[in-house]
Amino acid sequence: MDPANEYNKKFQKVYHYNHYIMYVDYVECGVSRTLHILSKKWMFLILLHLYNSHEALRFSDLREAIPGITAKVLSERLKELEEEGIVHRCVLEQSTPPKTQYSLTPCGIECVEIIKVTKKWTLNWKEHPDLCPVYQERQCPL
Repeated sequence: MDPANEYNKKFQKVYHYNHYIMYVDYVECGVSRTLHILSKKWMFLILLHLYNSHEALRFSDLREAIPGITAKVLSERLKELEEEGIVHRCVLEQSTPPKTQYSLTPCGIECVEIIKVTKKWTLNWKEHPDLCPVYQERQCPL
């Protein structure tokens, strides 16, 4: 076993500034692990659509709502969110073929609420609020 390879598997580069690199043990750090999962492409849009729907959505509904996402990536992201307890997957056996629906768990709802607070903080404190194309609260989907 290559020790350098094992190090790279266990640690993730999370910060790079002026040639300083900080590595965090994301296996043991819950915050780092959560940020690693949620920072993946499409995660926020998936959470946002599930949150705003106020009801369970089928896979095809999510795929139509998120232009550009492939079925493979959507499936992978939903599995990751389900494994983390953020999304609930429900298979309706009584229909033929069985229908699968996805909804946010209480943990997922709380996660989106945290994202909304982060958005508010960002808009209050960033130097150039005009960079956000939907700056006004009523226009933003969050």
